[in-house]
Amino acid sequence: MNRLYIFGLGSPYGWDQVGWLAADQLRLTFSGQPAIVVDMLSRPTNLFSHPITPMDWVIFIDSMMGKARPGTAQRFTTLALPPAHQKFSSHGIDLNTTIALLASLGFSTEKIQIVAVEIPADTEPSPEQTFRRRQALATQSLHAEVKSCVEYWLQFGVYRFSTTHGLSFQQNTHVESPPAGSF
Repeated sequence: MNRLYIFGLGSPYGWDQVGWLAADQLRLTFSGQPAIVVDMLSRPTNLFSHPITPMDWVIFIDSMMGKARPGTAQRFTTLALPPAHQKFSSHGIDLNTTIALLASLGFSTEKIQIVAVEIPADTEPSPEQTFRRRQALATQSLHAEVKSCVEYWLQFGVYRFSTTHGLSFQQNTHVESPPAGSF
């Protein structure tokens, strides 16, 4: 059976845990779907602890610091992944290297997607209550975006999914930014 793997990247610390928190929510959301596997990874290469095959689909979910409004979820193909996200990683081996490894093992990069949520670039610590509220909004945004993608795949069948079904992964797409001032 072909599967859809959703891997939340992160750690238990600060903003880096947003991918894990969203993955935890997605695990509950899709718990009744045997073709969907959701896990939290501290390193992208830990995906090999699963029986993943080149026939499967993969979604990596993570946080990123880019140019969008904080809290904005964005989808990327492996080709459209921003260079900063390709090279920088707190996960030991970067996402771009993991994708190259998958491709060398016969995985189609067209079956690999990245969904990331923009996090604040400010380095000054915010009060714990403010941080938790902002973190919850980022997690909610990431969860909603991945859930929307997966529900689409379920509607049309994971096995038949292609970029021609109306959901374009050929370019990064910005999805519903939170209202200004809410983040």
